Amino acid sequence: MAPEERVREAIRRHYETYREEARLLGVIEQAARLDDELAATRTAWQREDSVQVADSIRLLQRRGLADPDLDPRVAAAALGAMTYRFAELWLADRGVDTDFETGVDTVSRLFINALGLGCHAATTDR
Repeated sequence: MAPEERVREAIRRHYETYREEARLLGVIEQAARLDDELAATRTAWQREDSVQVADSIRLLQRRGLADPDLDPRVAAAALGAMTYRFAELWLADRGVDTDFETGVDTVSRLFINALGLGCHAATTDR
């Protein structure tokens, strides 16, 4: 599967899961803003996820598939913030009025474009 397809599938699964529990997850996000222990747990989970995304970005860079000038740690944190906060805004708070497919497609495109996927010629097999 091409990296772009993997990104789309991961974002789709994330938003499907979030949508199933949007009310609860929205409450957890709000509570984490007021409860230090819950905030620490949420932050640790997000950092762990960010490390995995950064590792994936490094691999894509080594393969010549992603923008080599990006700092993988910063890119992973920024893209994670976009992905997670948009889920809350869209699916829990209902602050964005769009259908599911458009939401998934838009965030996927932003993520793919931010990494420069498809813009860098690969010198090795995907």
